[in-house]
Amino acid sequence: MRGPLRWPVHPAPLDGEALSSWLRRIAGCYDLGVAELLEYDLGPGASRHQELDLNPSAAIIELLARRTGIHPDRLHSMNLTGWTPWLLDTLEPEPSAFDAYVRQFSILLPTSRRPVRIVPGWRAWIPDHPLQRACPQCLADPAKQGLLLMWQLPLLLSCPDHGCLLETCMGFPSGGYFEWTGGNTFPCRADKQIRTMDRLTAQALTTGRVRLPRRSMHAGIWFRLLRTLVDELNTPISRWGSHAPDLRLAWEARGLPIRAGQSKWRPFEYCPWPVQTHLLEAAAGAITLLEAGSITGGGTHAALFRSEPHRELGCGDPPAEKSNGAAPLLKTLGQAMEEAIQAAREDPAVAKALYDFALIGCRDASSVTRLRADFAELGIDPCWPSHIDDRVPFA
Repeated sequence: MRGPLRWPVHPAPLDGEALSSWLRRIAGCYDLGVAELLEYDLGPGASRHQELDLNPSAAIIELLARRTGIHPDRLHSMNLTGWTPWLLDTLEPEPSAFDAYVRQFSILLPTSRRPVRIVPGWRAWIPDHPLQRACPQCLADPAKQGLLLMWQLPLLLSCPDHGCLLETCMGFPSGGYFEWTGGNTFPCRADKQIRTMDRLTAQALTTGRVRLPRRSMHAGIWFRLLRTLVDELNTPISRWGSHAPDLRLAWEARGLPIRAGQSKWRPFEYCPWPVQTHLLEAAAGAITLLEAGSITGGGTHAALFRSEPHRELGCGDPPAEKSNGAAPLLKTLGQAMEEAIQAAREDPAVAKALYDFALIGCRDASSVTRLRADFAELGIDPCWPSHIDDRVPFA
């Protein structure tokens, strides 16, 4: 006898929830484990949790779509296959993957200061040892008894919604066993530097775009910029050269030991969680120092993190002109344009209206590209759709 096509009870997945967490909640409705829930249909070995959140089989995705009615695209967004190629280039380890991902940009150090490295089996942001963290305030809500996928990666230090530090834990919130293992009195408020960095990462994960002081960028660029910054802070001191003051200040401003006390270089993903925490904290500090102009950064892309130079805008009526020529009109138009640009920087609705107006004069794809580049240079983000295929990569 065939079982029902749909599971009678299957709670909806939470926004950003990991696939393994959602399956645990469904299995709990029937007093089953995830293994029992899936093995009934697919046989033994179908439910290894690490694979569920990393790269579940096509058979599991097809089964879950049939049993719950959830679209396969949504199911893919609940594991890391749905986050490629934005978060990481590929789930298949490649010999040149580290160099291609981490040395594409430079912020604190010129690229030449960081040696070319071949790291077998390396994949961006995926920790060598499983990491389970959660937000205490999120889990205090009975409607949010699930674990988000972003919490299981060394990407964030805090919860973007509540601003408190994520805490390490064991077990499952709605299961028979759950324990906080970090030893902190929580919820513990994250400082402003950490919250600022994590807010940008959360933007990338949830909207696919990030707004930096001078431009809006695709999420894939942000993840590579952040991973570059972490690698620069992890670069051995012997490679710092004339850029040592910037890197030293990034560590000392956070009150942390330089390079998190490491004597040998290891990829960030292979470091233990306490070291990863310090590297992310130093990255948050470096972003703040760059924006404030306290450090300059020796890399090509350091300017992306700097604040836009202050522009004085005229106020009141312009002085009377002696001639009746076009000069007064041009000055008035110039002032109006400056005011429109400033308003567009501060108000997305004005930015969109200004972009739509400027778009009237564009006749081909190249002119649209130039227009977008001009808006980015002016620090205006009209939230246009990315020219890159945004095929449901985010939860």
